[in-house]
Amino acid sequence: MAGAFALGCATGSANPQRQGELRDVVQTEDGLMLRTTPDYAIQGAIPKPVDEAYAAMLLAYQKLGITTTANDPDNRRVGNLAVTVVHRLNGEDLSRYFECGRDALGTPRADRYRITFSVMSTVAADGPTAANVQTMVTAHGTDPGGGSDVYCSTTGHLELELVKAAKLE
Repeated sequence: MAGAFALGCATGSANPQRQGELRDVVQTEDGLMLRTTPDYAIQGAIPKPVDEAYAAMLLAYQKLGITTTANDPDNRRVGNLAVTVVHRLNGEDLSRYFECGRDALGTPRADRYRITFSVMSTVAADGPTAANVQTMVTAHGTDPGGGSDVYCSTTGHLELELVKAAKLE
């Protein structure tokens, strides 16, 4: 267990800008996923005034096929606390977005498990013509064969795709 924790510390990072890497979790020899750091928001920037950036984020969620069940225009927060997907999201394998470890055959669990995730973005002004976006994603996977739930780490791609789609609006 100490070795797994040490590995987690070596692969974890306080820098939330390292995208697409295994963060927050480490897998033990028997396939158990252990959290090594707390979840944190991924930051992005949108070169638009804050109200336009917020409207663009609403459209970005729609473009990615995520229904916005949480919409707080006063605090400029948007997202969904319970999205469930199987196999693919936005036309991509789920392993592009989530790291849930691998099964005994080396297949990414995210691609075959039912993933339930929460995604929330907060938009804040960064001067008169720019906005910062912080997006927090948390997830877990459920084995369709009746196995237990596993914690899944975000790879950072979902957060990046939301900001990229908002920039295009």
